[in-house]
Amino acid sequence: MVVVGIVIITVSTPSRCGRTRYLEIWGLAFEEEQHAQAIIEFQDFIKHCPEGEWTTNARLQIGNCFLHLNDEEQARKYWEEIVQLNWNECTTKRALGCLEHIESNHEKPYTLTLSGKCPLCRK
Repeated sequence: MVVVGIVIITVSTPSRCGRTRYLEIWGLAFEEEQHAQAIIEFQDFIKHCPEGEWTTNARLQIGNCFLHLNDEEQARKYWEEIVQLNWNECTTKRALGCLEHIESNHEKPYTLTLSGKCPLCRK
């Protein structure tokens, strides 16, 4: 009698499209304040996960990163795209709020950061 065994080894790697990866990039942007690098990472995230659950949030945060880099025009571009395509109601409302803040010359509340303050006007 011959017994042949097969051992299957699986290596768990973090999903390129999941919540864990999204939060890693978020941490890079807003805990480590590496906004330019986070934009690249979020764009890569979107490239690999165009229909992913966290993709619209990644777009929202790219706009936030651009705002941290003093680039309202690019921030607006990402937020307007979210509003135009209306992927999900929650993210669309958040993008509208960001746009309203910019369009009101920073008078309306900015709620995209944990502190609740706009990185440019600190309101």
